[in-house]
Amino acid sequence: MDALCVLAQRTRELMDAVAVTDVAEDELNAVAAELSALTGRLRARARTTPQPFEIAPDGTIRHLGNAVTGAANLAFLCMVLSGMYIWLPRVWSRASVRAVAWFRPTLSGKARDFNWHNVIGIWSAPILVVLTFTGMCISFPKTYDVIYSVTRIERPPAAQPSPGAAQRGPRESDARADRGGDRTAVKPPGPELGSVDAIWPLAESHLPTWRSIAMRLPARPGQPVTFTMNDTERVNGMARSTLTVDTRDAHVVRWEPYEQFTTGQRLRTWMRFGHTGELWGITGQIVAGLASAGGCVLVWTGLALAWRRFLAWRNRRKHDEPVAISEAA
Repeated sequence: MDALCVLAQRTRELMDAVAVTDVAEDELNAVAAELSALTGRLRARARTTPQPFEIAPDGTIRHLGNAVTGAANLAFLCMVLSGMYIWLPRVWSRASVRAVAWFRPTLSGKARDFNWHNVIGIWSAPILVVLTFTGMCISFPKTYDVIYSVTRIERPPAAQPSPGAAQRGPRESDARADRGGDRTAVKPPGPELGSVDAIWPLAESHLPTWRSIAMRLPARPGQPVTFTMNDTERVNGMARSTLTVDTRDAHVVRWEPYEQFTTGQRLRTWMRFGHTGELWGITGQIVAGLASAGGCVLVWTGLALAWRRFLAWRNRRKHDEPVAISEAA
């Protein structure tokens, strides 16, 4: 982590130096080629989950933002669950349920806020439970370990590096001349368009029922092309299968169909895309957005009710003070 901080600092210093430099354009192009190679190596080892909150040995707090959002999700989850319990009518009847489950436009003031809080809360509560619980799990990856232990679900295997990550392109010395000589920019060649067109049918043949196919071109020569495909026959719209193909001879480096995922891997997929509503397509995203907007209204009506209670309490206290003084006299 210290190395990443140093790298970020050096990057900022580089940006400042570029802004005021007066060197030749060829040298800047050479530096850009080196940065492109470094970016390709870093992207090959990209993380798929957020960094967990931790306290370093020197007391430094790291990834505080993830801890804050995770704690906010946990707090909101507790409020939603407790609110669902408080919402339950004392006497179950059609009239009592309708009073807290449907809007009453004739109300105003405190009664209106109370009605809105109950109605919007009960209709959005199931969705908010899903959004807040999955958000908490994303912010605190250790939560998955608890879920796996309680449900006895098989844990997903450790992430493996990309097949192209171990392959190195031209060394830095190939992208520039000797340290004492002139630097020249060398742009790494990408795969030929003809080879890409030839391997596209190969990806389609691996998943004939595909809904969408995303092709990721390699950042460095010699690395394979990766296809990410979604299946129309899956309830989970984000059920992705991955195909990695070598463009030099069109042989399959790796085929990872969704049905071969472990239960733990599928659970992570459901949790990740269930949090944003993408799991159920555009309809799920709209529902998640409406539930989130409903959560904002719940905060507003809750604060309004609390403020009205505070004003009522203060008024009662002012009214009772003269009575207490007169009785004492």
